[in-house]
Amino acid sequence: MKLIGSRQEQQLRGELLRSNRALKSGLGNPGLLRVLKESSHDPEKSYVLNWIPEQGEDIYTVLVFPGNLMEIEIPRGSGSVEMRELDLRNYAEKCSRINKLKLSVALQLMERKKAD
Repeated sequence: MKLIGSRQEQQLRGELLRSNRALKSGLGNPGLLRVLKESSHDPEKSYVLNWIPEQGEDIYTVLVFPGNLMEIEIPRGSGSVEMRELDLRNYAEKCSRINKLKLSVALQLMERKKAD
């Protein structure tokens, strides 16, 4: 999806940057930070695209460097973490327009991190 610098893109960029700061600090969900570090993904270069708080677990869709999409289920009580890699192209084809836009903005932010 081509980005044009719209207000909605700017809002999504701000949301993604805030979620990245919360992720890095462990304030959002310390379990997610731990899982990313244990699986050798850099939280500094990761963006939470979606969070679904289910009854027994939290389900996150996270874009991790260098452009992989992960679905991570973190149980609230006991249990094991489940982690699956999602096909980026397939996800983009099936998600809503707003989620496509969020993914495009996150990929742009990730490209900027690569340059740093």
